[in-house]
Amino acid sequence: MADTHNTHEHAVPEMGFDRHEPKSSYLGWLTFSIVGLLFILIGGVWYLTTVAVLRVEEDQVQRPVAEDYRNIRAREEQQLNQYEYIDKEKGVVRLPIDRAMALLAQEASENRVSYNTKTYPVKVEGPGGVAGTPVGGSPVATPAQGSPQATQAVGKAH
Repeated sequence: MADTHNTHEHAVPEMGFDRHEPKSSYLGWLTFSIVGLLFILIGGVWYLTTVAVLRVEEDQVQRPVAEDYRNIRAREEQQLNQYEYIDKEKGVVRLPIDRAMALLAQEASENRVSYNTKTYPVKVEGPGGVAGTPVGGSPVATPAQGSPQATQAVGKAH
């Protein structure tokens, strides 16, 4: 009977302990998979924060502004390079810039310009500046430092 008892002891494993060797190939693949997944996640976060955000910014922010600038530029080109009536009743037209410059140069060479070409001397601002000049045009007189009027004004203020 003792033999049966010994056989039975060996057949029942002890509770709480795993006596098997770890499967290194399984652990290696698991580790490789986890590290690969981490790299994929880090790459995805980088892509979302840099490439995708920049693309969305370009689509939603920069493209409409660029479209507005293209529309403005097209309108300016039209105004600069085409004939157009401004007031048909008065006979006021817009000339292309090249034609307007040629006409202006021709008028200037013939001394028949229709605008004022007279030169004027530069007005020199007084020592009081614009603030020192009242509406009437004469500068405001202020007593000089150390003069009797300045001393009396200071004495009255105290």
